[in-house]
Amino acid sequence: MTRTLLLGWSLLGICFPALSAIAQTLPTELPPVLEPRQEPTEADANLTATEALLIEGRMLQQRDKLSAAQRRFQRAHRLAPDSEAILQAIVQVAFAQKRMEEGSRYALLLVDLQEDASADFLSLMGAYAVENGDPARGAKLYQRAAAALAERKAISQLLATRLRLLDLYTKLDDAERAAAEANAIGTLLKEYQAELQSILAANNGQGGMTIHRALGEAFLAGGDYQAAEAQFRAAIGDAEPEQLDLQLARIDLAAKRLDSAEERVQRVIAAERDVAAGELPYQLLRDIWIQQGADEAEVDKRLLEELTPRYEAPRDDFALAYFLAQLQLEQEEWEAAIALIQAHLEKSPRRSVYPILTTAYWKTQDWEALLDTLGVVAERNRNLSSLAPQLEPIAADDEAVSELIAAAEKRRKADSGLTVPQALAIAQVLHLREQADDAFAWLEIASQIDPVATAPSLIDFGLAWMVAKQYDLGEKALRTAAAAKMPKSGRAATYDYLAALLAMDDRYDEALSAARRAIALDSTSAALASRVPWILFYADRKEEADRNYRRLLAQFDNERADGPTRQVLRQARLMLSSLAKNDHDREEWLEQILDEFPEDVGAKNDLAYLWADAGRNLGRAARMLEEAVAAEPDNAAFRDSLGWAYFRQGRYDQAIGQLQQSVDLITEPDPVLLDHLGDALSAAGRTQEAVDAWQEAVTLLTEEEDADQKAALEAKIAAAPKK
Repeated sequence: MTRTLLLGWSLLGICFPALSAIAQTLPTELPPVLEPRQEPTEADANLTATEALLIEGRMLQQRDKLSAAQRRFQRAHRLAPDSEAILQAIVQVAFAQKRMEEGSRYALLLVDLQEDASADFLSLMGAYAVENGDPARGAKLYQRAAAALAERKAISQLLATRLRLLDLYTKLDDAERAAAEANAIGTLLKEYQAELQSILAANNGQGGMTIHRALGEAFLAGGDYQAAEAQFRAAIGDAEPEQLDLQLARIDLAAKRLDSAEERVQRVIAAERDVAAGELPYQLLRDIWIQQGADEAEVDKRLLEELTPRYEAPRDDFALAYFLAQLQLEQEEWEAAIALIQAHLEKSPRRSVYPILTTAYWKTQDWEALLDTLGVVAERNRNLSSLAPQLEPIAADDEAVSELIAAAEKRRKADSGLTVPQALAIAQVLHLREQADDAFAWLEIASQIDPVATAPSLIDFGLAWMVAKQYDLGEKALRTAAAAKMPKSGRAATYDYLAALLAMDDRYDEALSAARRAIALDSTSAALASRVPWILFYADRKEEADRNYRRLLAQFDNERADGPTRQVLRQARLMLSSLAKNDHDREEWLEQILDEFPEDVGAKNDLAYLWADAGRNLGRAARMLEEAVAAEPDNAAFRDSLGWAYFRQGRYDQAIGQLQQSVDLITEPDPVLLDHLGDALSAAGRTQEAVDAWQEAVTLLTEEEDADQKAALEAKIAAAPKK
């Protein structure tokens, strides 16, 4: 320390004469500080901030501090959203850290800006958009890829891309665009037949058949019947005349050529050959006769008369059998319907027959068979939701329910025994009758037979009772499920559900105990760990909630590859923004959400509203809110925020338009929205309309809870100019 000080003084001594000489040459008065001729605009401030962030980001990148660099680039992007260079930097740094999802989100934004994006990049991002639930965006990217591929005549890739587009438009129910793609594909097949021959001939011609059938379906949906027929003929040819007749009958039916359609269908039925069409020929015949003007009941009788003689059980014609069974059900010929189904049920147990059997067994009062049927469905689906239309009248039938329970009780005492699915079926019938205690009793019976097999249904019932605020029964069901020897992950999830239920019942300490048991069973789950701060938040223990959310981020924020974990942390940051004690911290949490999820319209709305309310960054706020409203035009909160931003900018007419739409979108009036609308109307000089809005807002407020807000509104009304 002494040596350092001595060295310092020595250097100062060496330099002192020079410093003294310089000091003697300085002017006695310094020049005035330069001041801008006009105040910098928001655009000027944004440009300065962007440049500063980019410089800092590059410095951090050079020092290999990639995470910090990425955040600077992401903030710069929000200031300059049209900069390709910034987006490229974000994508590069994100991928360098193996933050693939985050990088891909920004790559989507980049490809939207790049007019010269490569076909491969466009196709890759199109696939990413589709996989992430945005098929319309994916289709736009594939269209751009198709244009690029056509320009460079990459025919095989172009065909594959247009087939993807055809599939997308079909799934989007966009018949016009699907037909346009089908035409484009047809043109490709004609013009480049030699180049595409290997694709068409793949798998013994199956490749070409699949393409032609897809085109046929698209043309049929689009109403181009001549083109549809040509494609189906190309797909099927002469090898399968009945299959071709069936497709052409569909075209004739759509084109209202009913006689031709009937002739073709009758030919298919008469051939008595398996054309892998199931019940389609019979359903088509029914539709044809109805379109010819016949009454539906008369059509069903006629179908029974004509088709029943064609049915032969030994031929294993289950499709015709099941179709006839449905007709028999409509004619209330229950026994005949049961017999038709039973002949094929073991070999061909199609899901569609169980509703028929359920009604038929109820009508014939065959309680044992009904219990068996309900048990089969419960075992396959874990619940009886697929039988909801059939079960509702059965559940309302006191005698039927009593007999079903008696049949189940009889089996409990018999050697054959009662199965878990059968006991669960009884529980679900009782649940439909709103006999919750009795339903739980049958859940307990099922649990006694096999606790592990019953646990998933106990959880389902527990959650249903939680939603219905029947917390005592929900707790019993979840605790019974938790006691079963399920895998640790299942037990952890059950305790997590129990924690949520107890919190909703205002039993916060017990809820925290259950949440911690869940974490003890699986400490690697961010979703389970997030339950503790969630409970603390709703218990109004805000400081503890804040600490625990921060701890959650510290524990899991480095896990970048797991999508569900990222969503949990996204929600944690949103909660931290609401817990923040000042706008600076609130903004920072919202900024962090947008760093990772740049198109999160909820975070955009919240951040932009904060700015608008404070009168800051109004241009950016309006732009972000316009994006939010474009994404969710029926979101009243987003339109209110946009209207408020316009109001702060002095764009009163536009503000009124958005705020009025916001008020109109909600079913129950909201005093905040009405207050904002009143302010905008007042600023536009529409005083009486403003007073009306404020007065309506006042009527929605109470003296006890909203005294300050009510007083502020009454002051505005009192200050308004009188006529």
